[in-house]
Order: sequence, then structure tokens, then C-alpha cells
Amino acid sequence: MLFDWLKIDTKKEKTEFGDFLEAYDIKQEWLARKSKTSQSLISLLTLDHSRKPKPTTANKILKVLREFEPNIKREDLW
Repeated sequence: MLFDWLKIDTKKEKTEFGDFLEAYDIKQEWLARKSKTSQSLISLLTLDHSRKPKPTTANKILKVLREFEPNIKREDLW
């Protein structure tokens, strides 16, 4: 095909964080708003295995996620 180089891989493997959000049906937009972080950061953390949030940001996110899983730790996601 002439435009094969334009194809974007939309089936990227999700991170542990992304799997957690999917398992609990947590929307990225909702989590970003609730944790007072950016939606772009949440998206990056969902797909990029090399990205790890700063400790303060991780704590904001974990505080919200503990509504779903009270015993979750940073090591479980990143």
C-alpha cells in the first residue's frame, strides 16, 4: 500500500497503571480532574512503560485510586 508508513500502532501494550484503570473502568479524564493532574500525563502513564510520575504526583493519583483499591501501592503501578 502506498501509505503504509502513515499507519499508527493503536494497539500499544498498556502499563500496569493502564491495566488498573481498565479493570476498574476508570476514565483518564475523570482521574486527571479528580487527582488535579494533567490528562496528557495520565495518558502517558497509561501507555509508556518508561514514564514514572514524580512522588508527589504519584501520591495524588494513588489517593484517588485508593477509592477503588484501598491497599494499592506505588510499586504495584510503576
